[in-house]
Amino acid sequence: AGDRSPAQLSRWLTPGLRLEVASRAALGRRSLPRIRSVHVVRPSVRALELTAVLDYGVRHRAATLRLECRRGGWVCTRLAIL
Repeated sequence: AGDRSPAQLSRWLTPGLRLEVASRAALGRRSLPRIRSVHVVRPSVRALELTAVLDYGVRHRAATLRLECRRGGWVCTRLAIL
C-alpha cells in the first residue's frame, strides 16, 4: 500500500532524488502521515506540480513535488517536505 522501499521507487525518481530518498530512509522509520489535501497544477503538457498537506498527528507539514513525463512515463524531478 503506502509504504515502499527506496528501491521500489527508483524508476520514478531522478538519480539525485534516489540518493536523497535512500538517505532519509536510512535515518529510520517514522509514522506515516495522513494526506489532508492535494493540489495539482499543470504548468505544461509534460509536467505536473503538486502540493500536499501532511498530517503527522500533532504536527502538519507541507510537501511539494514536480513530475515530468520522460521516456514515456512520469518521473519525480523535485521533492521537498517542509
